[in-house]
Amino acid sequence: MIKLENISKYYYSSNAVVPALKKIQLEFNIGEFVSIIGESGSGKTTLLNIISGLDTYDDGELYYNGKPTSHFDAQDWEEYRKNKIGFVFANNNLIDNYSALQNVESSLLIQGIDVHRAKQMALDILKKVGMGDFTNQKVARLSSGQRQRLTIARALAKNTDIIIADEPTANLDSETGKQIIELLSKISKNKLILLVTHDYEEVESYVTRKIRIQDGQVVLDVSVGKSDSMELISEQILKPVSEPASEPVSEPISEPVSEPISEPASEPISEPISEPISEQILEPVSASLPAPTSEITSEITSEWAKIVSEGKNKKTVKSSGSIARRFAFMNLTTQYSKTAFIFTFMLLVAIISFLSFGIIYSNLDDIKTKRYDNSVFYHEDINRIAVRHSDGAEITAADMNFFQSAAHVKIADMYDYANDINYYCKFDTDYKYTYSMNYNNKGELADVRLVDFLNEDHFMKSATCLSEDNLSEGSLPTGLFEIAVYCENADILGTTLDCYFTAENIWGNKQHYYAKCKVTGILKDDSDQIFFSRKLCSMLTVRLSNNEYIVKYDSNGEGAGFKGSLAAIPVIGEGLEYNQIRTTKEQLITTTLHPIGKAEFCVNLYDEYGTSYQSSNYDAEIIPDFNENNTGEFFELNERFFDELFPQSSNQASLYIDDYVYMDNVLSELKNQGYEAISTYRTASIKYIPEKVSSRLTFISICTFILLLLGIFEILIIRSFLRIKSRNFEVLKAMGMNYKTAKKITYYELPIYALVASIIVICTAISVRTFGGGKFYLVDLLKYFKMDSYITYVAYNILLTIMTAFVFNIYLRRKIRRSLYDKN
Repeated sequence: MIKLENISKYYYSSNAVVPALKKIQLEFNIGEFVSIIGESGSGKTTLLNIISGLDTYDDGELYYNGKPTSHFDAQDWEEYRKNKIGFVFANNNLIDNYSALQNVESSLLIQGIDVHRAKQMALDILKKVGMGDFTNQKVARLSSGQRQRLTIARALAKNTDIIIADEPTANLDSETGKQIIELLSKISKNKLILLVTHDYEEVESYVTRKIRIQDGQVVLDVSVGKSDSMELISEQILKPVSEPASEPVSEPISEPVSEPISEPASEPISEPISEPISEQILEPVSASLPAPTSEITSEITSEWAKIVSEGKNKKTVKSSGSIARRFAFMNLTTQYSKTAFIFTFMLLVAIISFLSFGIIYSNLDDIKTKRYDNSVFYHEDINRIAVRHSDGAEITAADMNFFQSAAHVKIADMYDYANDINYYCKFDTDYKYTYSMNYNNKGELADVRLVDFLNEDHFMKSATCLSEDNLSEGSLPTGLFEIAVYCENADILGTTLDCYFTAENIWGNKQHYYAKCKVTGILKDDSDQIFFSRKLCSMLTVRLSNNEYIVKYDSNGEGAGFKGSLAAIPVIGEGLEYNQIRTTKEQLITTTLHPIGKAEFCVNLYDEYGTSYQSSNYDAEIIPDFNENNTGEFFELNERFFDELFPQSSNQASLYIDDYVYMDNVLSELKNQGYEAISTYRTASIKYIPEKVSSRLTFISICTFILLLLGIFEILIIRSFLRIKSRNFEVLKAMGMNYKTAKKITYYELPIYALVASIIVICTAISVRTFGGGKFYLVDLLKYFKMDSYITYVAYNILLTIMTAFVFNIYLRRKIRRSLYDKN
């Protein structure tokens, strides 16, 4: 079965070549229980390593079933170890984090057996070696005797013809060691057992062959336990052995002669072990192990071969990927310290990378590095959108319903232009009065009250932003000077507020309008925003079109024309007849010709290119009465006349979204629905501010560097930790796992940590933001993440683990090629 023909092995150092084995010639067959003895460093373990394929030979030939192995490559040796060799070692070489069942199951999984089939097979074989009551015990909690039985069970699970046992009783007490040898003896009936031991007397009654190695040479090879036990299998005592050359031969030979074994070597196999394993084998566990049954040999060699064969015939043999996934899962659920350390580190990486990506995403849009120009949109609000129909049609109630239901839209106002008008309603906070002494055109002294505006933070919004559900008391403002405000005291209903209005980009910076507004509704939610009627918003934005409004006055009645004209800001005045116009006190004081008497109100219409296409003149009369609160360009018209000229409709609305980060999403949705929409902030922000540009680029650079540095740290730290924990891979190699499967375990295992950690960070941020109203920085950055951002973030963390696995697998490949054990 196994034949070594002139096998030699050398170890090389910088200045010497040390022969470990010299011209070894041996042959082994099924049914032999071979004991290999010799001093430490004699080469016996090297001999086992060569036979098992864990080490290579330099000269000679190793035959398995008559076929040479000198042409084997790494994959051939992996298959050889997996399918031909079972191992039992002094240090057990078990995976401490796995249970007894998982250790045996691992051996079957490596063979490609389906996980459910492998589990059942492992359970059965554990029962047959007396470990049926300890299937779920972790290896760390088993006694030394139980561990060695478990090692034998794992070797048997492979159903190989050869079992290599290197000092299997070295760490056991005599009674436990005896039971392990008895178990191996039973197994040897249908297998080849090669056992290395320092205590030949312990195994003398069970082995069928004795080999002594000295200085890398076979100096003794005899069969024992038979009537011809004294016969030399290899009569040649090698001459290179030091004087006396015959001593190594005579001493071992005399032992079997003086005390011959009276019973056949196979007899212990047929007889059951008469006593249960002693309690001292089970030091950590109080329950006793049942002895293996007398049928163990035949069942292991026939029944298990049949089961494995059936499993493969049923195509339950798994690919290396499936095997690796199973081991990755077992590692995650059993190696608690490793799992806790790696997951904690990955969670920290996930948090830091989340912050870094969030800062980068928040700085991708350079809008905040630009200076805002309020000449077009006076109200500087980064979350504002101006929207209209592409054909300029008026905004309808249906449009408003759509706007208000759109994702991320907080407020929709039908009257966009009014949103650029400032209002002032709190004396000494928003405005204050000053007085100036002036002379009128007659040389008379006039006391003129001037208004200074202190706070430009308040901008008009129309009642179209509200519904009845937004009110706690009263009704929505509908009349010209009706408003809705927030107040804890309901007594404010029906009272009036003095309100001033300015609109620098509509009327210029020297004009203001005054109105006494009546409170008709109280808001539910605390807000300092006042909501005005649609009619007032429409009236105050008439001047914002391309059209021109002129008041001509002081006619001589003879058709010679008017002597003066003024650009007008038309508004509604109370108590006027249809064709009457009221001017202001300022016009009476500062105008050379008093604008009183017969007049014309002229409307000149212009297209979007500034070309005049229609002019209309209306007969009017400027009455002597005046308004002392408005500035000079305001001319009050009769309400009916005003409504005929200027309908309350609007062709442009304002939308206010939750956050600027959603701007592109909302704009895209509006455009998909056929609207024209712009960000007012983007439109008005043109010139860059160098300091802000530099700050933005610095943030992006720092975060990019952190992500790179984070990747390096992760690779170094996790790789170092895995190297400390790499013993399990050595054990799996001895069980027959190839490098291809071993490296996949890491590739499957590490990304799971990164994926779970990333998902936890994202879900935590979303939960806190959604349910806890969290405002801290980590949560606030979440708004900058879109679907592709999430994918990039998760992919980054997974990619780091894949790179870490790659670097570790380079180390593993080097290590897995080396022998698992010290050279003797």
